[in-house]
Amino acid sequence: MADLTPEQMRRMHDFAEQLAELAEHQEDQWKVQTTDGQIFLTMMSPTAPHGLNVVRLRRQVEVQRPEVMALNRTNMAIRSPA
Repeated sequence: MADLTPEQMRRMHDFAEQLAELAEHQEDQWKVQTTDGQIFLTMMSPTAPHGLNVVRLRRQVEVQRPEVMALNRTNMAIRSPA
């Protein structure tokens, strides 16, 4: 994991949120993530087919491993108070 100060992490997450807001207004769908001190911008698959695949995989996981919760479309960012 990158050794970032709390201020650097806050600035990175703020920038990622700005990118996510811009991405919402684009014709294509984009996903913005932060991992290990880096920002990743990924073009998403078309909504309907991608969503159907996610549902199918989620059902398979939940049947095979009931103790596992499969999530999609989550914001995993943990923000500390400014």
